[in-house]
Amino acid sequence: MTIKDKHKIGLLYQPLTVVTNVTFRDDVLIDSVLFAEGTPMEIKYGFPFYRFTYSYFFVNNEKLQLAGGLALQARDASIVFKEISGGQMTVSQNVGPVPALQLYGRYNFNSGLYFSLDATGLYASSAIINGATFSFEGSILDASLRAGYPLRKGVDVFANLRFLGGTAKGESEYVERTWSESTQQYTSNVLSTTSFTLGLSIY
Repeated sequence: MTIKDKHKIGLLYQPLTVVTNVTFRDDVLIDSVLFAEGTPMEIKYGFPFYRFTYSYFFVNNEKLQLAGGLALQARDASIVFKEISGGQMTVSQNVGPVPALQLYGRYNFNSGLYFSLDATGLYASSAIINGATFSFEGSILDASLRAGYPLRKGVDVFANLRFLGGTAKGESEYVERTWSESTQQYTSNVLSTTSFTLGLSIY
């Protein structure tokens, strides 16, 4: 939603769950639970989130749009290691806010063709940014490149290339606050996804 050609407000809900079936080649110890070599496993990585963004248009005319601002993301992380036989299982869940920076740009050609970039991201490795009093690194990046063309007023066709990823690495010194948090304090996660979309935009 754009207000008075100066303020851009967005709300996003992103479901994101990856489920994989594997067989462990070695004994694996996770949160004091030992999964034996050769155990068929179901592993779930869940990271759905809500995101609110606010951007201010520094340039907004018929040819060029440039905006920048802030984003606040609420994540609901859930990592599950479960024996397919229904035996042992370990669950690690965590809910929390993630601040980020937001950038938007669009250029319109005389033919009607346009290109745009929409990116939200942040890299944090200090207490000033992530609020932690211990060494911990984290990053997020959600970036889309789009090419579009208007078929008629209010209807565009477009092609969109999107990268969605993030990292988390370090040893938490927080006291365990809920029963669903991991008992192991060290974390090292990397998420990297790419999607290509052909679509129709009606506005």
